[in-house]
Amino acid sequence: NRKKPAAVDPGDTCAGVLQMIDEINSPFVGITWDMGHYYSNLVSAGYVPALQDEQLDPLPPLSFLDKTIHTHIHGLGEQGTHCPLTHHESLPLESYVRALKDSGYTGIYNLELQFNRFPDQNQLVEDALSSIERLRKCVL
Repeated sequence: NRKKPAAVDPGDTCAGVLQMIDEINSPFVGITWDMGHYYSNLVSAGYVPALQDEQLDPLPPLSFLDKTIHTHIHGLGEQGTHCPLTHHESLPLESYVRALKDSGYTGIYNLELQFNRFPDQNQLVEDALSSIERLRKCVL
């Protein structure tokens, strides 16, 4: 679910991903929900205000969540995607993880960070640990 400006890709939308999964119709194929790119797509399309602290974020359909078998998790920031989760507005992580847990998800929560995108390189370790701790609290 990552939009690319110069390409038409069925993976750009939840509906497109679901259609592919339904057409494949195999118990061995599922969805990797890239929460950071999903959220980035919503922000870019104007569905949610850019990086606002308190908002109601649209969730993928339950059928999408039910077929999710893996995740990619990262925040948004001035540097783009794959930023730390040190600020709540970087990603509505708590609501996304809650939705997955409510759908019965028991898979991996994969934190994807690119250290060169951290706003303060002097705090890299602290921001990485804070991101891990925020995710840990959501998962437990």
